[in-house]
Amino acid sequence: MVKDESKLLNVLKVLAGITITVVIILFIIAYQIGVEGLDKSNRSTIISGLLSMIGGTIGAFGAYFIAKWQMTVLLERQDEKDRKKIAWEININKKQEALQILNNKIGDFQKIKEEFAKCNSYIINYLEVHEDNNEHIIYPDELFDEYLEDAVKCVGSIRDFEKAYQIIFSYKSFFKEEFIEVIEKFKKNYKQIAIELANYIQLANFNEGEYPIEEFKVTWLEDRGKMNVIVVSIQIELENQANTLNLELFEIVNNG
Repeated sequence: MVKDESKLLNVLKVLAGITITVVIILFIIAYQIGVEGLDKSNRSTIISGLLSMIGGTIGAFGAYFIAKWQMTVLLERQDEKDRKKIAWEININKKQEALQILNNKIGDFQKIKEEFAKCNSYIINYLEVHEDNNEHIIYPDELFDEYLEDAVKCVGSIRDFEKAYQIIFSYKSFFKEEFIEVIEKFKKNYKQIAIELANYIQLANFNEGEYPIEEFKVTWLEDRGKMNVIVVSIQIELENQANTLNLELFEIVNNG
């Protein structure tokens, strides 16, 4: 459509130029013939012809400027349409990137859950082996030395996740305000959660010393129950964030 308008504009330019040229030539011819030397009827005919040509010239110029104005408006609308399309595509691409990052973070946290479960399993196995004999636990020497490697790895993963999650904030300009509030709240809460999980895994709630195994077990199981709820809630929150972004993408694509 733009090309057709451009061709029309060029044709009108040529017609206007030809018309002006013809008018000038006729004017010169009329002058050379000597309009004043002609009789009244011939003079009127020539003048009428010149006026018609001038009128045609004005009409040609009018058509040219109208076509030019139409062309300018069309191009502006086309530019605006192109800009909107580009902005629409960028918005989709960035949301897709953010969604992929969130899905990756969900996968990363799943690995943390596995490390967390491994740490719990170690304590459970230890308690099962020793509780029948009503033994005492000397903490941290007896238990913690063997447990330390897995505990350190899990705590490191929990802290690394907090840093890795920050990348989602580089896409803030493409998020709705409600979603920004969600991820900012999650970030704030996770700082405290990371501390609580690290303390639990490192058995920080226990002071150094000797514990009857049943006392140690009751305290640890109580802490484990709280931490399991926290871990599951983080997983659910991450999945909800991904679902929200996925829904936004669906709406944008369908609304075009």
